[in-house]
Formats: sequence, C-alpha cells, structure tokens
Amino acid sequence: MEKPVETRRLSKHYGRAAAVRDLDLTVEPGEVYGFLGPNGAGKTTTLRMLLGLVRPTSGSVRVRGREPRVGGHLDGVGALVEGPAFYPYLSGRDNLRVLAHHAKVRGERVATVLETVGLTDRARDRYSAYSLGMKQRLGLAAALLKDPALLILDEPTNGLDPAGMADMRVLIRELASAGRTVLLSSHLLGEVAQICDRVGVLAHGELIAEKPVDELASGATLRVVADPVDAALTLLSSLLGNERVHRDGSAIDLDADESDAGRINNELVHAGLTVTELRWHRPDLEQTFLELTGGNSHAR
Repeated sequence: MEKPVETRRLSKHYGRAAAVRDLDLTVEPGEVYGFLGPNGAGKTTTLRMLLGLVRPTSGSVRVRGREPRVGGHLDGVGALVEGPAFYPYLSGRDNLRVLAHHAKVRGERVATVLETVGLTDRARDRYSAYSLGMKQRLGLAAALLKDPALLILDEPTNGLDPAGMADMRVLIRELASAGRTVLLSSHLLGEVAQICDRVGVLAHGELIAEKPVDELASGATLRVVADPVDAALTLLSSLLGNERVHRDGSAIDLDADESDAGRINNELVHAGLTVTELRWHRPDLEQTFLELTGGNSHAR
C-alpha cells in the first residue's frame, strides 16, 4: 500500500539558511499525524513542499505515490494552509460553489461538506459575518470538496476559543475515523495529545523526535519519601542499582517499572523505615516538548 506522505532527505534552503534539512518523514494510511516545533522550525515550509507550493532544494517527496508539482494539483489531497481565504461579500455556500466550479467538483458536494463541518444552518450568511471558528470550519469544508483521502491542515485550531477547539478536535477525529489520513501542524500541545496518533517534533528544520503520542511523554519515575532518607537510599540502591536511584533533597526518584512499586514499598516497611510518599511522576507532553526543543515553546 502506498504511503500518503513519504519524504527522504528533504531539504529547503533560502540562501545560506536551511528552513528544512534532511527530513525523513512517513505518514501511515488512516493515522492523524501531528507536526510540532518552535517558530521557524520549518513546519509550514514542509507542508508547502508537500503541496507543490514550494520547490525543494534537494531530496525527494511523494504524496500518495506521486511527486507534487509546483503550481500543479494533487488528486485526493485537501489542504488548509496558513488560514482560509474567501470572498467576504459572498455567503459560505456561494464561496464553496465558486471553488467547486474551478475544481470541477459536482455541486452536490457543497451541501455535503457544509453538513460535515456543521455549517448548514449558516450557509446563507456572508463570510464576513462568520466568527473565526466558522471561518476555520468553512476552510475545512473547502479542503473536503474533492473528497480527499489525505488532509493537510496548518494550525487548524489556531485562534479558536476552547469550545471551537473542542469542536474542531472532534471533527478531525471523525474525519480520520471515516478512513482519511490527516497531517496537521499545531503549537497547542494539549490539542495534539488528544487528536493525534503520532507526533513528529521539528527544530531548526530537523526532525528530532517521532513517536506515538503515548510514548512521547514516557519516562515515568517513582518518587519515594521515607525516613530516614539515608537508610532508604542505601536500601533502594541495593535493590535497583545505583544508576536507577536519584536523590532529590529529602526525596528519592527511581527509574522503576510499574511492577516494582509494591515490592519497593514492602522492602522499605520491612526494614523499619517510615514511608510517607510513594507516587508516580509522569512528564506531560509539553514538558517533553520543551526538553526536546531546548525550552522554546513558541511553535508555528
């Protein structure tokens, strides 16, 4: 089966500056893939290369088995990049009709995509009267006109209020559940954790991490507070080895497995130590992201 997106050593230079460097990326069929990175990391440049809007300096890119052409069109691909743009004086429905005509899409698709994004009741309203959330929905409706198998979305929840973000999140998951592949960029880490199956972290134009969402924030530690702490440190070091035991003031952090917790507690109690705290600490996605990118949380 062909991959919806596949790049090998994909690079884009502007003069001496490298916007994207040696990017190897594979998006699997039916998944929601999240692209994260600080400002200037190269996310939008990558998406534009996938759509044939920017010509790569070197490397290869295949979208649904084909090489995108600058100024060309990709069958089976819908995109919303850098925000939607429509005629402000036309209604939402009429804007989509214009796009459908130029894309040679049957007019019946307009009603279908309006229903999909929940804009049927506001389809007759002028675009200028739409809220930001409605404008994003109409942009997504436009991306769906050709009934694409692959959706490429640049910051689809950007600027939305919490309710709008939640609605967009549900909509994207529904589109993926219907069999579409979704590649999206976002700086909203909590949103990505709830939407995406896999996440790729981009920094300085390079892919520095790529994992399933539930593995990106891995590395849980077991925090133990026991008295006396020196005796607890000695006991735990003998149980697990010095390399898995780290003292942090009056607490001890352990690189332990889930199955170790009960045994550790029993050993401490049987040794006559007083255990006042035994809890797992799991880094969240944002913490992991900040560590990977050197502390820059402003993504674009």
